[in-house]
Amino acid sequence: MFAVAAGLFFTAASAFWSTLIDITRRGTGVLGGLMNGAGQIGSGIGTISFAWLQSWVGWERALQMSGLMGVASGLVWLWIDSSRQIDKDRLAFPKNA
Repeated sequence: MFAVAAGLFFTAASAFWSTLIDITRRGTGVLGGLMNGAGQIGSGIGTISFAWLQSWVGWERALQMSGLMGVASGLVWLWIDSSRQIDKDRLAFPKNA
């Protein structure tokens, strides 16, 4: 099961990075760091909250709720428009400012 989970994770990782490169050309490193940092924070919160949730509603319901959160977070990617670059929407600031 761990191998299947890791395989599915790495399958999705290529979509994360290709979408990131599509929506920004100049800020790929910054946005990539933000994406990875948010993922790590979410993992930490998820680990702690799962233990609390399991003690509150039981194992089966906690696993169902975790799976539902995984599906919901996957559906959020449907709202990302990779044809629109965020670099082009930025205001132009003078170089000497």
